[in-house]
Amino acid sequence: MCRHVPARLDRTVWSSPGFWIFDEERVLMETPTAELNITQPREVTAYSRTFAELSAMTVTGTEARKLILSAANDLV
Repeated sequence: MCRHVPARLDRTVWSSPGFWIFDEERVLMETPTAELNITQPREVTAYSRTFAELSAMTVTGTEARKLILSAANDLV
């Protein structure tokens, strides 16, 4: 499922560079200079919370379609 966070939304959290959570045991993050493998449970939990908060801000379906079409129309 494709999810989008509206740009004009008042965010409670911002994402760092992209990250991936594997089985709630490891977080992989790529920065311009390194690949980080995070396995400390409290740090993995922090990323899980960040993901949950960002996911709660997303829109899908019709709302996502409206958002994408509005952005495309702004480019014209």
